[in-house]
Amino acid sequence: MKKTAVVLSLAGVIILTLTGWSVYNFLGKGIDNSSRFGKDIYQVGKTEGFNDLKEVENAADEIVIAEKTYENASTVLYTKYGGEERIAIAYTLSDFKVDKVIHGDHLKTGETFTILENEAYNKKQKVTYHIAGYNMMRQGTKYLLFLEQSETDPYYLVVGVNFGKVDLERSETDPPKGLQESTKGSAQVILEAHEQHEKIRESAKKKYAEFIE
Repeated sequence: MKKTAVVLSLAGVIILTLTGWSVYNFLGKGIDNSSRFGKDIYQVGKTEGFNDLKEVENAADEIVIAEKTYENASTVLYTKYGGEERIAIAYTLSDFKVDKVIHGDHLKTGETFTILENEAYNKKQKVTYHIAGYNMMRQGTKYLLFLEQSETDPYYLVVGVNFGKVDLERSETDPPKGLQESTKGSAQVILEAHEQHEKIRESAKKKYAEFIE
């Protein structure tokens, strides 16, 4: 099972492994304007790709339906690079409560667990980072989740960063408006990847319809 991914920053290539997972590592001040859409900054990332639902299922340690119950303040850590202060790591830890277990031996119905989400709000710069195009899950919403368990930390990771989360209360998971309206070439790359995510999510909804209320 792959536990690392490489993010290709538009400002350069940064490979930094933290707790066995590197999809949220990047330089902050070096971000190219082509990745910024209003107050949202998207890091175009190369992560483990999936062609269909079966591949997502095979990569998952746990498959559950769970509700997001709490969202911690984002973590944004800085480092010195070339004499300048830059962003090294950004993520958000969120709590979820299991409604139904479909596959897996670790999570139980009613149990609360934590997911590392690859989006973070930077209060200092007043922008939101979407690492590898990730969009935060909404509090109070139920999701069908395909999860990998961290080998070193007490939290879970969404399979394929985006592939393994299915919003059960909206027909589609729309990207931010600024991204949809942008004419930048980088926006098209992100939106095309989003369309592939949606196809797999729709397949998941159909397959697991009996578990979805």
